[in-house]
Amino acid sequence: MLRTVFILSFVAALSVAYPQGSYSDKFDNVNVDAILNDEATYQTYFNCLANRGPCSPEGDALKRILPDALQNRCNKCTEKQKAGAIKIITFLLLKKHSDFEVLANIYDPQGIYRQKYGDLVKKRIGK
Repeated sequence: MLRTVFILSFVAALSVAYPQGSYSDKFDNVNVDAILNDEATYQTYFNCLANRGPCSPEGDALKRILPDALQNRCNKCTEKQKAGAIKIITFLLLKKHSDFEVLANIYDPQGIYRQKYGDLVKKRIGK
């Protein structure tokens, strides 16, 4: 369950999209803080996303959905998923910045989304 929380929270778009165009809300009530505070679980999913280790089915789903969520500003996410994504991104930027850079270089190699969402992120982290 904890590993699922991390994946969902990271992009707030873990499950396959519903036909009506939104991501599943199946994991909306997971405890994001528990994942962020469990280094082993965090590291397992970071390694998956960074192509440094094996992935669970949830990790594979996240890899498929992440580009869409980034491109469309998470418009298929529920409000809880958006809040979870903000929490995870803030955590990465403030406490695991080098991990953020690794993932950003993989999922945003041209820096398009970092530029697109930069002001929003700066507001959130107070920089």
